[in-house]
Amino acid sequence: MKKKILILVLITTLALTLIGCGKNSANNVNTKGDSKESLSEEVNKEDNSKNKNDIEFKENETGQRIEEQGISFIYPLNWVKKTVQGQSTYFLDEKGTNVNLIVESMNGLSEEDYNKASDIDVKTNLGVNSIAVKEQEFNNKKARVTYFVQKSQGTDIPTYQVTFINNGKSYIFTISAVKKISDENMKSFEDMLNTVEFQQ
Repeated sequence: MKKKILILVLITTLALTLIGCGKNSANNVNTKGDSKESLSEEVNKEDNSKNKNDIEFKENETGQRIEEQGISFIYPLNWVKKTVQGQSTYFLDEKGTNVNLIVESMNGLSEEDYNKASDIDVKTNLGVNSIAVKEQEFNNKKARVTYFVQKSQGTDIPTYQVTFINNGKSYIFTISAVKKISDENMKSFEDMLNTVEFQQ
């Protein structure tokens, strides 16, 4: 579980850094031509160009299926994929809203014991006082949804974690943002969760 906390801290710090750096660069002129495009639009074109893995996704959006560590899901191509310390992170906007997946072994713990340990870990290592928990289904799969607000450099970071349990492993999808997660980004996150499939 320490890996989960470390990755949350790294991603949060990266998001805050990108926001600080991105404030002045959002409307820079593209040096390749006369058009004005944001950095994320340029990266989006380069990193997410159509390829053979692109598939239709939710109301004619195009997405790409990712298969890793026993799970697969489709993420929209407008999400910008970056690798941070070996961890795939998807940025949804220029404000630093991001999604990541952490897979960890439950080390023989029951689901109840794992969830208790996870909550204690978040409270202890992230300094979170309150965690809201609910059960929800995505793509006919039971998931545990937790919500908490962590602080980083004096800024509130609202965080949702959606945990699926399968074959002794937990699959934790996290979305976090600086100050607020927009309704549009939350819907995009939920649409992605509704594509989750376990591999055998």
